[in-house]
Amino acid sequence: MKKLLSGFLTIVMFISLIGTLALIGVRGAISSGSIEKIIDTMIEDYNFMEITGIAEEEELEELMEEDKEFKKLFSATIADTLKYSARISDEMPDYEKLFEYIEEETDIEVDKEEIETAVEELEEKIESERLSEDEEGVEVVQTLFSASSLISGIVVVVLSLVGICVLTKDVKKGVKRLGCSAAAAGLALYGLSTLIISFISQEATGPDAEMLGLVEVMLSPFGTVGVISIILGIVIAILSPKIAQTFASIDHSNQAIENLDNSVIKK
Repeated sequence: MKKLLSGFLTIVMFISLIGTLALIGVRGAISSGSIEKIIDTMIEDYNFMEITGIAEEEELEELMEEDKEFKKLFSATIADTLKYSARISDEMPDYEKLFEYIEEETDIEVDKEEIETAVEELEEKIESERLSEDEEGVEVVQTLFSASSLISGIVVVVLSLVGICVLTKDVKKGVKRLGCSAAAAGLALYGLSTLIISFISQEATGPDAEMLGLVEVMLSPFGTVGVISIILGIVIAILSPKIAQTFASIDHSNQAIENLDNSVIKK
């Protein structure tokens, strides 16, 4: 019975690890770093400057191409806008910071009144286009990006690990299962993202094939999380005897201290 329960908890831990890693990957897909990579890809392959009208402003185009700090700030603003529009965040993006950077750190001449007007217009537009609370899919998106979902996944993994250690009475076995599950979950996530990219590259034609570069960038956080999980899982599995020994040493030390305290109290 105990073997059956510990096996069940191992499966639960594996599924929870996949879910937790996927949530981290989803968050990474719309992070400022990911948005910056998407912009770089669009600049190189999809005429981003012309599509957005940046090419019409030579100074702004030069700023996008050469000023890494501006591009980083621009990407962060885009990421904040996406999160606000999808109701992942309730904090309005700070557009003033972007314009202030142009005003203070570049040679581009801007009018403060025009900046204020532009910021107001942007905020009004974003607010009007923001998804409503009742719109289909909003609740799912909010759940995916909520801190409670991520914490819940981690808690389930920890509780499963503790349950396995208690049932098997072997910390080494529990830690080893954690390592193997983490490696397997990482491999599954990495394999799935690679499979999707491979499928699109083989099946997509015309305009769809041209979007392959963007798909690769969007899925790269999942692959990265998967690889990290594989490496950490292997390391944990290999070091499981030492980790178990460390816990045993701590437990023995606590017992020795408790016995010492009890002997002092009796005296």
